[in-house]
Amino acid sequence: MANKKSGRNIEIQRNVIERYIMTVKEFVRENSKKVKYISIAVLAIIAILIAADFTYGYIASKERSRLDTIMDTYRAGSDNPEVAAKCRDELMLLVKDARTGHAQDMGRFFLASIYFDEKKYQESLEQYLEFAGDSSSDTLFVPLAVNKASICLEEMGKYDQAIALIAKYSENKDFMVVMDQMIYNTGRLYALKGDNAKAREFFNQVRTDYPQSPYAEKAKERLFLLSMPR
Repeated sequence: MANKKSGRNIEIQRNVIERYIMTVKEFVRENSKKVKYISIAVLAIIAILIAADFTYGYIASKERSRLDTIMDTYRAGSDNPEVAAKCRDELMLLVKDARTGHAQDMGRFFLASIYFDEKKYQESLEQYLEFAGDSSSDTLFVPLAVNKASICLEEMGKYDQAIALIAKYSENKDFMVVMDQMIYNTGRLYALKGDNAKAREFFNQVRTDYPQSPYAEKAKERLFLLSMPR
């Protein structure tokens, strides 16, 4: 026996859909000009977005290629001061002119690295801090930038500032990949300041929290040196 109730439900649903379609058609017919203009506007916006995405991709590709070329040249000839200086200047221009985040961010990071290799620690520090502070699109490099920035401060004898910089990021989960090194470096900085008690505290923390880290062995050696009579 046929289910009359189910048949009526199907018929009701069909009638609802048909009425909805007819309502839409009637609206379109009565507002044909508005619908036409809205459709044209939507298509224009879609076309603009597609063109913008294509243009951005093209620019990003060109800038990435430019960055790769500069860094390949630097890696091949970094021992030559003229080559290094030329690459540094080209990176400065790229950072200034870049229209995409990756090229600007990584251009600044590599520029800081070149300054560091040239022992221009103040210039290197500024670039590393700017890279880290601008919420870089390349977040994997931010811990490295902060670590190198602290070393720049250390090289300039600014131990307290270096310790403060490391402490600022010590609770950041993104820094877990280099936390053993940062804790170890904090111990070194306190040792350089002559605060052996704080130095031992951080060296012991490395050994306790990161026993498998290569810095745990280095911390053990440092602790041994601190225990020797002077």
